Amino acid sequence: MFRSTRRPARGRLPRCAPRRADARPAGHVPHARPARCSRRAPAVFAALVGAALVAAAAPPAARAGGLLALWRDGGTLGNGWGVALARRIVALPVLSAEVRGSWFRFADAPVTVDAFPVEATARLSQGLAFVGAGVGYTLLSADSGAIDNATTYHVVAGVELAPGGFGAMLEARYTFLDTRADFGHVDGDGLGVSAGVLFNW
Repeated sequence: MFRSTRRPARGRLPRCAPRRADARPAGHVPHARPARCSRRAPAVFAALVGAALVAAAAPPAARAGGLLALWRDGGTLGNGWGVALARRIVALPVLSAEVRGSWFRFADAPVTVDAFPVEATARLSQGLAFVGAGVGYTLLSADSGAIDNATTYHVVAGVELAPGGFGAMLEARYTFLDTRADFGHVDGDGLGVSAGVLFNW
């Protein structure tokens, strides 16, 4: 049996492997917020990108879009305002799937935080009303210090009126978000409201 003669690069450790105490330089001070290794987040993000590609490739007769204005209670982050672009695929008269990309700004926290959620939602409709649930992945950026990205979950309920190629929508969405930042633990659970126009594209 042959053994590999390749040696690992000096001073480098495998990703997600904890550092041994004797590998740390003298006088090293551990970071107040230890890095986390999540194998679930890349999978969720890849699934959402795949859903977006499927939505883009759907035939025009089976899809619709929306341009939305957003408000959200971000819990620890305070109130946030933003915009979203949504893409929906209609599978059956009562069943549809939506992929949404959004941008929020939360300015009530100790620092200003920008959030970029990508979310997928399964919806059931009856008449003008609909309900649904889904999953998302949110990229987070703070103007001071670091903040971890987060996998999120949400439930929705709303009404929409789209008699022809154009329409309007009003939606309530409760999002579950939990992450960490240099300024402390972030409990981002909160209710949000979306309102905007619908169109075929």
